[in-house]
Amino acid sequence: MDGGAGGAGRDARRAFGHVSPLSKAERITLLSLTAGLLSAGIVMHVIAGDPLLAVLFESSLTVALAGFAFAPRLSALVYLVLLFGAFFSDAQALALVVAAVAFALVVRTCGLGIVLLFAGLWSSGLVWNAIENGTPTGETVVLVVVGVVSASSGLILRRIESGSRRLKQQLEARARAEYESIVSERLRIADELHDVVAHDLTIIAMHVNLLSECEAHGGSLEVIRSSSARALDDLRRVVGESHLRAADGATACRGEFREAVTDGCRTIERAGMTVRTEIDEIDDLLLPRIVDLTLSRLVREATTNVLKHSSGTDIVVGLRSSPGLIEFEISNPVETARSTPRVPSGGFGLVRMRERVSKIGGTLASGSAAGIWRLSVSVPVDRRGE
Repeated sequence: MDGGAGGAGRDARRAFGHVSPLSKAERITLLSLTAGLLSAGIVMHVIAGDPLLAVLFESSLTVALAGFAFAPRLSALVYLVLLFGAFFSDAQALALVVAAVAFALVVRTCGLGIVLLFAGLWSSGLVWNAIENGTPTGETVVLVVVGVVSASSGLILRRIESGSRRLKQQLEARARAEYESIVSERLRIADELHDVVAHDLTIIAMHVNLLSECEAHGGSLEVIRSSSARALDDLRRVVGESHLRAADGATACRGEFREAVTDGCRTIERAGMTVRTEIDEIDDLLLPRIVDLTLSRLVREATTNVLKHSSGTDIVVGLRSSPGLIEFEISNPVETARSTPRVPSGGFGLVRMRERVSKIGGTLASGSAAGIWRLSVSVPVDRRGE
């Protein structure tokens, strides 16, 4: 309870700790009113034949009101000076009345310090006017009521403006959050499409190249047929499924990663390359869903890179399982004689693989040495789910 009260007090102090400028509609209204008052006042003084000094003083009070539309603090200080100067003239009553009306603008626009200073000087003026000039108590009471109502009106307007500003900020924050959510979802879908479709399309492109470089190849036709069907199935799944839930990450499952390794080796062999495997038995290994999904997609991306860049001799695929750790490695000779890859590459595969592995607490290393490109991945695995 005390913390809530303290927070409310801090909010109130912050609300009065700064200038709160008038809105556009408030400025237009204020300028219109002061222009009318100034014109009417000058006409009345001219008709009455009042002294020039009195006309200038009353006009200064009206112009100072208009100043709140542009410089609230400066206008409040001008009013304080005019009010103080009125104590030494015959215009005390007029200055007190106009200051009582201006109280609304001071509370609406200025900080707490200026509000208190204005209220103190105005109250002192009321007392001075009552004592020195013998102002009737009724008139003093009326001035007090006018001042209180004016200040209350300014406070209400300030709170309305503050509430409108907070609402606008909340709406803008919500719009930003919705936009970021949409962008995030689009990026997720793009990632999914890259992971599940680019692999199969690369295989199709590879075998089309084989068909164009040699005589009709029945095996390539079969691979093209199966890869295109799988790409379509994956595309339908990406478009139709919702984002992987956090709860799924804790669900133990088996099979997808191991199947991806087997399928990757088979795909490389079908492309006419030689594959040597060094794979531990992990058929009974339970992996968290997010780990299994990440590793399976990483294998597909690594296989795609081999199809694009390898010279086609001695592809080595390794998979090792030890307590608390899964390690995957794939290496292939780099074809230096070819200036461009067999299939165009977007250049984002390694970056995205490293990001995915990092999210599940693993590490990815890649590089070329002695004409061999090697990609190694290590991922910690909690075996308590087995």
